[in-house]
Amino acid sequence: MPRTPIEFETLTLTEAPPLALGHRGARLQAPENTLTSFELALQHGCDGFECDLRLTADGRAVLCHDAEFLGLSVEHSDYASLLAKGRENGRNRAPDGEVLPRLEDLISRFASRAFVNLELKIAGMAEVVMNALRGCGRERILVSSFLPQALAEVRRCDPSLVLGWICDERSQLHNWAQIDCEVLIAHCPLVNPELVETIHSDDGRVLVWAAEQEKEIRELAEMGVDGIISAHTELLVRTLKRPKARAAALGR
Repeated sequence: MPRTPIEFETLTLTEAPPLALGHRGARLQAPENTLTSFELALQHGCDGFECDLRLTADGRAVLCHDAEFLGLSVEHSDYASLLAKGRENGRNRAPDGEVLPRLEDLISRFASRAFVNLELKIAGMAEVVMNALRGCGRERILVSSFLPQALAEVRRCDPSLVLGWICDERSQLHNWAQIDCEVLIAHCPLVNPELVETIHSDDGRVLVWAAEQEKEIRELAEMGVDGIISAHTELLVRTLKRPKARAAALGR
């Protein structure tokens, strides 16, 4: 499938690739998928972060990895019920009492100063995501999913958005040729120089997730990958020799 060559317009302060992205934020030091965790990833020096999106029964896009939140199905519960459950249980324990943030909370706070990878955990979210992104810059937004259907829905809503297909099985990599996206987001064990060369020769970009050791990060950078997603945000930044406190440098 022909692809449109892209260049990530990340941050004016970002050096050469690869992008340094926190996996669900700086989740080893703050509750995952929270604004607190994303802020900490930037303070560590990351260019941005990856986060997970699900849809509540009343159509709210929330930052949540699992299908259930404290025993409640996200898909079958309204946002108010989920929020009440989280507050009742002290979920996330963020300093400001933050519980189950919404996509619009993330966009208003980070879209102008971080690279944001929005992973859609389910199909049927395209319209809600597009509404949340309306009026904000798209050059630092990547919408990704394991689900080709979810990506196709977003493509129909807004052909201008950069899309990424997430893959964790070597046997599935051949599907890249049929998926309408610009970025392959591959699980770390799948990535080798030949794969990076193949994707680049097809005008694609390669992001790698779950790179958690210094040796892995160094090897991926040497392969020429375009971004590395890691839960070990401080190790990632230190290995890539990035300056800390990027949020402060951006005038936050």
